Amino acid sequence: MSSQIHPSDSILRQRFKPMPKPFALALLSVFSFATAAFAGHPEMKTEAPPEPEAEPWRFNIGVPAWEFWQQGVMAINGAATQLKLGPNDVTPKADLLIAVRADAHKGRFGVMMEYSYLDTSDGIGVKGLINKLDQRTDQHQGEVALSWRIIQGERGWVDVFAGARYTNMYQQLILHPDNGAIDSASQRFVDDVSDRVAAALRANLVPVIQQRITNGLAALENRQPVLPAGPIGDAIRERAAQRVQAILDQRRAELNGAILSGVRARIDATKNKVSSEIAAALKKELNTTVSRTDQWVDPFVGFKARYYLTKPLYITARADVGGFGAGSDISWQVNAGFGCQLTHNIFSELTWRSYYVDYDNDGLFYRTFTYGVELTTGVSF
Repeated sequence: MSSQIHPSDSILRQRFKPMPKPFALALLSVFSFATAAFAGHPEMKTEAPPEPEAEPWRFNIGVPAWEFWQQGVMAINGAATQLKLGPNDVTPKADLLIAVRADAHKGRFGVMMEYSYLDTSDGIGVKGLINKLDQRTDQHQGEVALSWRIIQGERGWVDVFAGARYTNMYQQLILHPDNGAIDSASQRFVDDVSDRVAAALRANLVPVIQQRITNGLAALENRQPVLPAGPIGDAIRERAAQRVQAILDQRRAELNGAILSGVRARIDATKNKVSSEIAAALKKELNTTVSRTDQWVDPFVGFKARYYLTKPLYITARADVGGFGAGSDISWQVNAGFGCQLTHNIFSELTWRSYYVDYDNDGLFYRTFTYGVELTTGVSF
């Protein structure tokens, strides 16, 4: 039987011509040699490339010490205090100061945290209806932010960040009344009323009483505070004046009757009674403690950067702006200076730090500018 060639077989033979035998033998020889060579050298065997090692977390923890000056205004319910304080005003009165700053990075991602607490107190001897004021202020401030590294080079880096800053301000004022001064003032109040009744004067005693109370409690105005505090005791003056006025209004008819009787014993007894009542009311009103707490949260955005001048010495900078009406109306901060990597794990930075805040809510108006030199020492690991 004769064999026949199918048309498709002819086409395949034209497209795929048989490989020349010499070339086929040479290729087979090279393949056989390469196989034998790799088999004889296990370290040269082909393997899948290893997966890149995950970049570890890096941490920095520092302790900043800030010697600052503070200027601005703190007002409470309309009564204002002008703040003009320096390190010599605040530092000696600091009972406790805590500050810590930390950040962590993994690749381009980072987390930033900072916390500070300042507790100050002072006792002040004064003259008037009170003889001593004990003041205390506490301020907590904490922040947390997330950062992303947008520039990374051999000489430095730049991060952008966004976060929130929490501020808590506590103020306390303890009054110690001067009983002798209160007794004398009470007697003068009654004498004023008696003299006016005897002279048939109908003039209003309110301005006289308010002025004398204001003079006697001038220390509560807190116009030149020794601590970063507002005039939280200012309202006591108004309450004391109103209390005295109420007693005199209640007892005016009784005084009038005693004076018109012309009997000296009755007049003196009535005056002493009213004077004692006023003195007791003032001693109770002025033997008091007043306090106030204000707190708010400011969102903020900013950047921080580092540029190495040499291997251990570098320039560092940070700036942020926040508030935007969510907490304060506006707040901003700038911190810039020089740093040095003292050892592989220990660093130190000397910077100039400025912080401004403008807050107005719930009776507190707080607009201050705080600035000064900051020294930070910390560890990296």
